[in-house]
Amino acid sequence: MSWLLVRSRNGKTALVKRIAVQTTIYVLWKERNCRIHHNISLSADCIFRQIDRAIRDTLLARRFRKGCNDLLSLWSAFS
Repeated sequence: MSWLLVRSRNGKTALVKRIAVQTTIYVLWKERNCRIHHNISLSADCIFRQIDRAIRDTLLARRFRKGCNDLLSLWSAFS
């Protein structure tokens, strides 16, 4: 949480933070629905791996956009 609350002057850092928050909310919501509707729950480690993989996939998909070529290395520095 403290990482999110620090204001970013760099636009790329702010973008990575937004992607991380959106992905975390999505994966947690998906896990919640699986627990409620299917009585299946994953371990915390598995959920963290899903979040990390989804963020890396999103950043890889953006690597050829203008100004987004080093987002994956920025995420690796954070994690």
